[in-house]
Amino acid sequence: TAKIRAGWDDTCINPVLVAKTDEDSGADMVTVHPRTRMQMFTGKANWDIIADVKRAVKIPVAGNGDIHNCYDAEKMLKQTGCDAVAVGRSSVGNPWIFRDILAYLGKGEIPAVPSIGEKQRVIMEHYMKMIAKKGEAKGSKEFRKHVLSYIKGLPNAKRVRELCNKLEKAADLEPILTAMEEVKIGQA
Repeated sequence: TAKIRAGWDDTCINPVLVAKTDEDSGADMVTVHPRTRMQMFTGKANWDIIADVKRAVKIPVAGNGDIHNCYDAEKMLKQTGCDAVAVGRSSVGNPWIFRDILAYLGKGEIPAVPSIGEKQRVIMEHYMKMIAKKGEAKGSKEFRKHVLSYIKGLPNAKRVRELCNKLEKAADLEPILTAMEEVKIGQA
């Protein structure tokens, strides 16, 4: 598989050429992110670029960019004709987005918002994997941004954010999880 962007910058938009080259070189699938390298994550993703690539190649095409929820996934599939969607930044702190997309596209249902307990369990599991891979000191420091992403935009999270910024060792996670419960983060 290959993942491509729209191009380098506004003067070099070439995803159809690159996707055809990938296909001719043996790629079984291509994922298209319809922003240029210079845009990075700014601006709105131009889904028309995904549709152009889909029409140009015979291999499956996955669309990527601006998929924030199950409705965006459905809209991209319909608007571009792509075969799949790829979710990036919207899954950071929200791994449930994949479950939601699959349930919505498959059955037209959206599962309930994760409970505090579910969020706590996933945060703990994620953290334990991080420190197993990177060690407690480095893993804890790097995990701060991840745990912050789990609580981003939720009400009454100031105290939790303060604790997250002090995460240095495994023992520091328990007060974070307790504070989450106290402020009822994650409840509808």
